[in-house]
Amino acid sequence: MYARIAFFEGHDPAQIDELIRRLDERSRRHSEVLPESKAFLALVDREAGKSIGITFFETREAIEASEPALASFPEAYADSLKGQRVGLRVYEVGVADRPGAIAAAPAQPDA
Repeated sequence: MYARIAFFEGHDPAQIDELIRRLDERSRRHSEVLPESKAFLALVDREAGKSIGITFFETREAIEASEPALASFPEAYADSLKGQRVGLRVYEVGVADRPGAIAAAPAQPDA
């Protein structure tokens, strides 16, 4: 198993909930638009306006085949929402301890 990890900065902190909503909505369609992907995890730092998107694949070839679709996802987002991708790495998954225990935080109430 491999993890494609994309690092983003420059999100508007006031729009992090909208970013999370859109990423959640998109991830529900991964089986359609990224049939090679096995799972997706998004990490956010609200105050700093940063995020990390981790998409899991069985092989490096599956990552390469999915790259055009992955690169096109944020194109429809406003710049303040999508931020800027500042890094992209691929790692082999060494340990996956209780992945079913990972859950997203509840949505933040509107300010």
